[in-house]
Amino acid sequence: MLPRPGGAPLTQRERLTIQRQTEDEAVLRAYRLLHGVAVVLVPVFWLVYRHAAPEAYDPLGMRLALTGLSLTVLGLSYVSAGVRRHIVPLTQGFVYLLTLWILVLTQYNGFPANYAVGFYFLVSVGGIAIGLNERTVWPFVTYFAGTLTVTTAVMLAGPEPEVDAAVYFFCLLGTAMVITTALRSRAQAHEALRSSEAHLSEAQRIARLGNWEWDTAAGRAWWSAEAALLLGREEPEGDWPAFLALLHPESRREVEAWRVESGPDAFPRHLRLTLPDGSERVLAVKVEVLPDDDGRPRYVLGTCLDVTEQKRREAELDAAKEKAEAMNRLKDAFLANMSHEIRTPLTAVIGYAEVLAEEVGPRYENLAGPIVSGGRRLLDTLDSVLELARLEAGEQHLAIESVDAGAAAAEAVRLLTPLAAQKGLSLHAHLPPVPTHVMADPDALSRVLHNLIGNAVKFTERGHVRVSVEAGAERVAVAVTDTGVGISAAFLPHIFEEFKQESEGYERSHEGSGLGLTLTRRLVDLMGGTISVESTPGVGSTFTVSFPAAAAPADGMRSDPSAVHEV
Repeated sequence: MLPRPGGAPLTQRERLTIQRQTEDEAVLRAYRLLHGVAVVLVPVFWLVYRHAAPEAYDPLGMRLALTGLSLTVLGLSYVSAGVRRHIVPLTQGFVYLLTLWILVLTQYNGFPANYAVGFYFLVSVGGIAIGLNERTVWPFVTYFAGTLTVTTAVMLAGPEPEVDAAVYFFCLLGTAMVITTALRSRAQAHEALRSSEAHLSEAQRIARLGNWEWDTAAGRAWWSAEAALLLGREEPEGDWPAFLALLHPESRREVEAWRVESGPDAFPRHLRLTLPDGSERVLAVKVEVLPDDDGRPRYVLGTCLDVTEQKRREAELDAAKEKAEAMNRLKDAFLANMSHEIRTPLTAVIGYAEVLAEEVGPRYENLAGPIVSGGRRLLDTLDSVLELARLEAGEQHLAIESVDAGAAAAEAVRLLTPLAAQKGLSLHAHLPPVPTHVMADPDALSRVLHNLIGNAVKFTERGHVRVSVEAGAERVAVAVTDTGVGISAAFLPHIFEEFKQESEGYERSHEGSGLGLTLTRRLVDLMGGTISVESTPGVGSTFTVSFPAAAAPADGMRSDPSAVHEV
């Protein structure tokens, strides 16, 4: 709803009376009214004076000439654009001419009371007419000062007037002061309004936001300065067909369809414009529709915001997204092919290398051994990459059930004890005396524990690696603690990112693809667990994973099938 000055909303009837009126139109209406009044009053005053003072000198011809002049200006203002543009100086010139003639009549007749009152009335009205459209009081002051000076000189130089010259002079001066004060207040209010409009216009320019209005009955549209700039127009108004001509054919069809459907919700939210220079612009539009008594749109008030760059960036992002999705599909296809094209021959290489190592004996073991270890390392890297791809594609399905975390930790320690022994490390587990069950996928839990313990062994040169399981009321935590190199505080936030290692490039100190911890975190997340890390460089690190606690399966078997679900 549009507000009243007091804050209350307008009624429906008041909303229908809204009409767009430019400042020039308001001035034109006012001066047309003044000329209409002059056409009536100039001859009427002649009739009144002829009745009151038949002996006075007051030729009808001159009054008819002035009446005809005012009538001519009034009539031409409806048919001539030039007269409309110059209505202010034409009216001001007419006021000066009429004032001079009535002063001549008043002085010739010796300033009698009736003519003196008529001249006083004319000067007051003429002064207001002079200052009607001015933003300052100086045109009015000039008119009144000149008129007052000439009137005073005429009264003093001519025959003895019938009215007291001093009284008449101070009446005119007092009237001038009152009207000057009124016009000055109006000029200040006008200037405050223009300042407010200037601030609004500047704010619209900065925001690239314009406002517009459309009178559907008259077929006329108006737009603010910024809206005109966005529309590629120079004039502040125009007819609706001219606006429609700016629209892209698609937007034009949407607007024309709205004329049938009506209602603000049916108006297009975005308009595409084709500017005179051939460029296109996209405007985000919001409207409020004021219907007539039949419910059809009468006035449309709207705002338009330039979103051309935003739409361009959105289109670029959409294109980039489509390209990324295409590349992702290509990557998946590549990984699927790699699984077949690399894994199969690599398995054969490792198998034959192991057979070769057994056949050639210790003499050539140093040749076959690197083939086996390198092949296994490459196969492990391939498995990690493929598993990460399956996780990212959502193809990794986990069966969550009750699993003994202590038994899983003990099995992982057993499998990795030979690796720790090769480096002279102590690998041991601290487990609860009774089974400790968690809700997890058995294979995924084993992979998580294997990755964490294997990492601890790899990055520890001396000391020990300890695996501990602590059972809580609602969760069970498994901690892997080592006395290895530790992790710097700067790298700690990146520890779970794929292909990230603290030592990189040719100078890195440890082997690996940098995917182990990434896969670990993804698997933990899928099982509803959490993972955290604490580390001190040169002292060691502790990785802790926790999972929801679970009841032990009945009879040592899997828990109730209803408790098993896939992720």
